[in-house]
Amino acid sequence: MTKIIEYSARGYIVGRDLRAILGRLLYEERWKRCLKLAIVSNMTGIQPKKIDNVELARGHIHWGLIKKLMDFYGKQMIINLIDVEKKEK
Repeated sequence: MTKIIEYSARGYIVGRDLRAILGRLLYEERWKRCLKLAIVSNMTGIQPKKIDNVELARGHIHWGLIKKLMDFYGKQMIINLIDVEKKEK
């Protein structure tokens, strides 16, 4: 899935969008594998509520949890910077 996060002078908007994208991707990975939250919790040692919070983009990004979940699913994250055209004022 490729998602472009629009520029915002307010960093919290970028963070919110990033949390939502990561959470959705991790949820979709769990769903594709037909895994219940409790099973992922047992296999990773992460509390179900914390996994749920990551998938639903609640709270701050906890990179350690995201890394643990990505390792569990055998996934990596790639971030690219792309050129954008400057808008005329």
